[in-house]
Amino acid sequence: MTIKYMSVLTKTKETVIISGQTPLFGTVTTQGSKNSALPLLAALPLLPEVELTNVPDLSDIHVMVDILKYLGATGTFSEGVVKLDLRNLINRPISVEFTDQLRASSLFMGSLLGKFGEGRVGMPGGCVIGSRPLDIHTNGFKTLGAEVDSGAGYHTVTSNGLEGQFTLPLPSVGATQNLIYASIFSPGEVKLHNIAIEPEIFELVNFLNAAGANITFEMPKTLTIRGVKRLNPVQFKVQPDRIEAFTLLVAGIATKGSVKVTHCCPEHLTAPLQSLVDMGAKVEIGDDWIEASYVGPLKGITVETGFYPAFPTDCQQQISILMALAETPSILTEKVFNSRFRHLDELRNMGAEIKVNDNSAVIKCAEDAEGKPKNMIGYKVDSYDLRGAASMIIAGMVSEGVTTVQSLRYLYRGYEDFIEKLNYLGAEISYK
Repeated sequence: MTIKYMSVLTKTKETVIISGQTPLFGTVTTQGSKNSALPLLAALPLLPEVELTNVPDLSDIHVMVDILKYLGATGTFSEGVVKLDLRNLINRPISVEFTDQLRASSLFMGSLLGKFGEGRVGMPGGCVIGSRPLDIHTNGFKTLGAEVDSGAGYHTVTSNGLEGQFTLPLPSVGATQNLIYASIFSPGEVKLHNIAIEPEIFELVNFLNAAGANITFEMPKTLTIRGVKRLNPVQFKVQPDRIEAFTLLVAGIATKGSVKVTHCCPEHLTAPLQSLVDMGAKVEIGDDWIEASYVGPLKGITVETGFYPAFPTDCQQQISILMALAETPSILTEKVFNSRFRHLDELRNMGAEIKVNDNSAVIKCAEDAEGKPKNMIGYKVDSYDLRGAASMIIAGMVSEGVTTVQSLRYLYRGYEDFIEKLNYLGAEISYK
């Protein structure tokens, strides 16, 4: 099933009303990956021309395209296709007007440094999910031969060409991407150790190599970037969004239904899918599809987020909804970000039983006076970040009565047609 793009009018809606306890059944297609498309767009200053397909129509994507046009790119983004001519780019500071809107703006530091020998980017914004300093990025630039000045609201990086080796103290996805960009035109060779190995990293490497870069991967976590003189025009299809796929599967299980997502990569979701099985759901997998079904009461599990291939932090809030429905306690530990439990207060208001201690939470469904599980109750809740917005919508679908979810601007940053897909599957959700 392919959903038509949301209208511009719909994308301005900030609130939805949900009638709960309607099971979801059916098949939907996975969108293109937000977490792949953003770093591909950030790499474009290094290329002369590009055509990207399967690009999700998200507010963050539009901001990235606007930044590229601000730098001098010409072209279009329409119906999932980004076509840009980048041959006349100029190196301009990217101000906070742009960067305050999304975290991925920080990736232009590396691509502008690689292209022009200097990048000046305002302090990045994005979802408030915890401390996300750029220390690993800037220390990597310095170690490889760049100068970094972080002041007056900007990070400014300059270099005549990076060379050498750098070991990331932890496998940061953004730092890995930034250092790759900056090293593409190295006069020699750059080795990056302890890199992130998320699927989106290998997507970026494949994209740049398709354009003429020389990047090789060595087990377990090393990239070697041998500098090239130029990159070539390229056509490239963005991979499916593993986080959206998991979110839709959780929605199916939570509502006691069955949802099949197609055009996805099951191998990218090994840890999250195992968590669904451990909770008692039925999970079936094909070459490019996954189906998850509710088959009985959910069981509590222990989940700890981490860097790939561990359980992803971007799936943490979704799995917490299932934990709030389980008859036995679950333990959820967030090890990546230090402020990603704000949604738990809203779940508690809806009736879930939750105890938080630092970065861990014990979660289970509430019980009545006889010790029997109680349903969550509809409530007026807020969205504090992208994944939290989707999770609150799922919480509303499983609750008795009516739930109002506000601040949908966060949802539009990462989900293209989320409400439309849910309604197609049987939900009763309307925009206010």
